[in-house]
Amino acid sequence: MKKIKKAIAICVILGIIGCSSYSQKAQIQKYGVEKFTQDTLSFIKTNAIHPEIQKEFKPKEIKLYLNGVLLVYSETNKYIEGIYVENGKVDSWGGGSGLEISPWFDCNQIAWVKIKKRQIAS
Repeated sequence: MKKIKKAIAICVILGIIGCSSYSQKAQIQKYGVEKFTQDTLSFIKTNAIHPEIQKEFKPKEIKLYLNGVLLVYSETNKYIEGIYVENGKVDSWGGGSGLEISPWFDCNQIAWVKIKKRQIAS
């Protein structure tokens, strides 16, 4: 019983600090990195998400972002977090003010991103 409580506590803590991004990464590996990339990037031309991507990954929202597609998993009044699939390569990016990038896989096209929302001055 102690081990179960400890395991639950660890899962809760990891969930709070981003465990979901790691489970998404494992899910992409299972789905197939190349297939995930192609199916997600098809959104650029069709403006419709591939049905398997929607079914398997269940993003809250899908949107065009920079030179690729963003699968949104978390959105607060300050940040958007999700899986970004780049039409080029994300490894050449340094990030920038308000953009944190954690590249995944050797293909250099998939990354977990955290984007700071900008307020437009009125």
